[in-house]
Amino acid sequence: MKVLDLKCDRCGAEMQLNEEKTMAKCPYCKNKTLIKKEEDINTLKKHAAELGYVKEAGKQRAIDEAESKRKKAKLKKRIIIVFSIIAFLIFSVFVTEMSKEKIDDPFKCVNINFSGLSGKGKIDLVDNESCSYYSDIDYVISKEEGLKEGETIRVSAISEVYRFGISSKEIKVEGLSFVLNNLNDLSEEMINEIHTFSKDEIENGSLGITFSGTVVNLVPYKLYLETNNKDSNVLYDVYKISIKTKSGKVFDKFVVAYYEDFILTNNKTDFSYDRLYHCGNVIKAGDPNVYTANSKDYAGNISGFLTEAEFKAYLKSSNDGSYVVSER
Repeated sequence: MKVLDLKCDRCGAEMQLNEEKTMAKCPYCKNKTLIKKEEDINTLKKHAAELGYVKEAGKQRAIDEAESKRKKAKLKKRIIIVFSIIAFLIFSVFVTEMSKEKIDDPFKCVNINFSGLSGKGKIDLVDNESCSYYSDIDYVISKEEGLKEGETIRVSAISEVYRFGISSKEIKVEGLSFVLNNLNDLSEEMINEIHTFSKDEIENGSLGITFSGTVVNLVPYKLYLETNNKDSNVLYDVYKISIKTKSGKVFDKFVVAYYEDFILTNNKTDFSYDRLYHCGNVIKAGDPNVYTANSKDYAGNISGFLTEAEFKAYLKSSNDGSYVVSER
């Protein structure tokens, strides 16, 4: 058993204490001294350290929580300010708009037209002089050029003076022209118009087709189209012409009116072209085997073809392979 030697801290007398004791008493001055075991002291130290750590951790947590609350309060304040500004701006715009004179339909002031080839078309807004307030309206178009037939664009009306019941409008692109790349795009009505126009040009000599003899029949035979399927074509309007000579014989020939760069316009109800002329070889309008003007079967020369096969051979010889040929 370990014995501890103690001195009284009051009178200096020596005291002895058994290890199991927890209190020592001076035999002279009766001073009492409290004794702690070593393991108890270590335990207290450990608890003190733990308590100190917990205290510091709690202190830091309190600081972090306070900082987090401060940041949240600051962010909340900013959000409130931003929303307040937005609400003020919206309210200002609303008040400004409501103070303007209202016009139900600003689009009644303009005529909207489309022109050009499909894929290269453009839109034109023209003052129709029906609105006194037209000059105070600006029209914004989502797409002004490179338009295709059938696509949809948006036109918006803007004004610093007026507010509108209808401020924007979707418009379908219509009425653009087409380079004819497919004979099936021709309606029967359009084909009849082409034939009528070609026949008039042949009969009045505008195409340069001249001959003697009597024309007893001139009827449309077939249409041929050469196209690069892009922006260039030639439309051939082939006619069968029947010519009676002085002998009373009738000879059938083929004459052709050709249209360079044939274009369909006005929703495919009309057409335009770059050049209209005739094509063919110099042949006899009467009997092709007669070479004298004194013969009753001679009817002069004509620019055309003896047969349809001869015309097809002409097409083949004039095509470098970059054009597709179709017939109808």
